[in-house]
Amino acid sequence: MTGAAISGQGTVFGLLGPVELVRSGRRDAVGATKQRIALAALLLHPNQAVSADELIEHLWPGGTPHSAPRDARAALHTHIARLRQVLDEERIRTARDGYLIRVGAADVDVARFRDLLGRAGETSDRNTEAALLRAALDLWRGPALADVPSPSLQRDHAVHLAEERLRTLERWLELSLRAGRHEHVVAELRAATTAHPLRERLWAQLMLALYRSGRQAEALHAYLTVAAVLREELGIDPGDELRRLHRAILEADPGLRIPPAGREKVTVRPWQLPQDAAGFTGRQRELRALDGLLDGPAGVAVVTGTAGVGKTALAVHWGHRVRRRFPDGQLYLDLHGFGPGEPLSPVAALEVLLQALNVPTRRIPAGLQARSALLRSALTGRRLLMVLDNARDAAQVRPLLPGSDAVAVLTSRDRLRGLSVHGRCSHLTLGVFSPEESATLLTSLLGPGADRAEHEARSELGRLCAQLPLALRIAAAAVAHDPHQSVRGYADALRRGDRLTALRLDEHTGVRESLERSYTALPPAERDLFRLLGLVPGADFTAGTAAALCGVRADLAARWLARLADRNLVEQYAPARYRWHDLLRLYAVEQCTAQERAAAVARMHEWYPRGCR
Repeated sequence: MTGAAISGQGTVFGLLGPVELVRSGRRDAVGATKQRIALAALLLHPNQAVSADELIEHLWPGGTPHSAPRDARAALHTHIARLRQVLDEERIRTARDGYLIRVGAADVDVARFRDLLGRAGETSDRNTEAALLRAALDLWRGPALADVPSPSLQRDHAVHLAEERLRTLERWLELSLRAGRHEHVVAELRAATTAHPLRERLWAQLMLALYRSGRQAEALHAYLTVAAVLREELGIDPGDELRRLHRAILEADPGLRIPPAGREKVTVRPWQLPQDAAGFTGRQRELRALDGLLDGPAGVAVVTGTAGVGKTALAVHWGHRVRRRFPDGQLYLDLHGFGPGEPLSPVAALEVLLQALNVPTRRIPAGLQARSALLRSALTGRRLLMVLDNARDAAQVRPLLPGSDAVAVLTSRDRLRGLSVHGRCSHLTLGVFSPEESATLLTSLLGPGADRAEHEARSELGRLCAQLPLALRIAAAAVAHDPHQSVRGYADALRRGDRLTALRLDEHTGVRESLERSYTALPPAERDLFRLLGLVPGADFTAGTAAALCGVRADLAARWLARLADRNLVEQYAPARYRWHDLLRLYAVEQCTAQERAAAVARMHEWYPRGCR
């Protein structure tokens, strides 16, 4: 961390190297190992609650809380208490079953580093970009979390931070070479290739810097060195980039000269993600699963779940959280798979994506296959994130998927099983919140509850909203925007009245409107079954129940139920048993006419004595 980076009156926390505190220009280490681990774990999730179990995993290696001492929670409490004394501030707060640390945007060097990268990625001026990247690199004092002996923190954070630093260094070196500063970066490149001998991009930059400095023999010797290292360590030959550069140096290719100023066209990188959701809550398991996409050249993740469960919020939040891992930008496209409006055709979607990648309209072919191939070509070599939101089915998104390098996250109310054969494709199904997660979301949106009665009212509100994130956000907005409305009063109104009508913000944003888009997309037979399932007097149902309601064979009803599960309108929670949340049931009841209700109830009465188990 440089002197310029640590100026200011408050405390700055350093994680890009050994853990340290900088107060009034004075650097202080955190001496106790467990305290360093706890502080690092909290700082890596600034202003977010970290559960006691997660902290215990970090403090005591072994992978699970069961590997910790029997009095682990008491020991954790002691370490946190001592850490509070070290900080000499009430920064660390007790949260629900854990702790959080309150820090500003400029209080942690990791946040400063990523902020500088973000600003660098958004400017079109290469000198400004290079200056911002250099400032980001100057924050590093050694390996991230250098004195934090926690395998989980090293695996989940230090490794990713090290990769971010290397990508930043490579980009800064690239800009320096374009600017004609080849002689100034040779020493840094020699140090970098020594530290990272398998990083072929660094070797290519070193060879180019040496050649432009009039040191052709040294450039060729660098190639022989990396070729020997790769063969000895990995048993492979240098890649295409290094081989092409080696041949160009041998031939004194004029293309290796410094580009004339202004000749290179400035390309705007896309940063299209919508704003992150306020008070994003929970989903830690799913976020960790998405993090798995960062390991490797490319991958596709399908985030699926019922209407209003927070699929888009998860994808967008994760995209913001890892934006520094995608230096070539982020694409976002709403495919309108479930309204409002008609779904976006693959041909039209490809045109939008290609234009965002700076492909001139005149170069975009007319046919679907040609456009799909051009997209894959445009994405090759780019570390870029694609968020394809609200997909209708696999046929809509298959032509949009990258071939390599880029990462795609899809959201859909359908499970998109047809994509399972696509390379690295993983599927995440979101359920409704737990009562604890609902309480945390309401706290983030409404502030902490004043007393026990308020907490009980919020618990009741969560239950009436079926713990559905969309319903909870609508309810919180209704309470927050009406100075005369209380949580208790709003919950009472929901309980006494029409919940689906009350849980609505406008003509497009409401629980009923959201569910209607899923319902109207169903084929007629599945739509009939969905309506009739609202008549089931219980929390769950089977194929036998469905068959009795519809008056069809059990095997046919089982197929329809499976399709409803694929569309996340029911949940299969056990073999041959299904359920749904209360708001889905209320919506289904609304769609059922009096005539079909009477006929279905009659069939149920006939079936129950002989078919119910």
